[in-house]
Amino acid sequence: DVYKRQASLTVQRGSGSYLPDLDARAEGSGMCTECYDFKKSLGEDVQRADIIVSHAGAGSILEALVAGKKLVVVVNSDLMDDHQSELAESMAARGHLLFARSPADLTATFEGVFEFEPQPLPESAVPLFAKALDEQMGFA
Repeated sequence: DVYKRQASLTVQRGSGSYLPDLDARAEGSGMCTECYDFKKSLGEDVQRADIIVSHAGAGSILEALVAGKKLVVVVNSDLMDDHQSELAESMAARGHLLFARSPADLTATFEGVFEFEPQPLPESAVPLFAKALDEQMGFA
């Protein structure tokens, strides 16, 4: 059971109307839960995390990978010609992250995170990542 493998779950939910009932879902697991709308910086949460589940935005991906975290991204295929799928597929093919093509695929994808050993970004890859992103977005 996924919930029994983790001691805590922290969720930044943003400004949407959905409010997850984390306590009810984690009941009986011993998991501590926290949910908030926004923080000025996610840096502390990123550093504390063992596993990060995020949207597949370039900034979020880069922040998690530079911090050396296991990362599962969920693609929002409705944004800017589905650029998140292209980026997520490319980073997953290189072994840096796991990705779910939709929220419906998240549970199955997340099950694999415990055995997943991500390939770290080499320090020199940060400029290459930015260049690849610019090329992908049509800026270069």
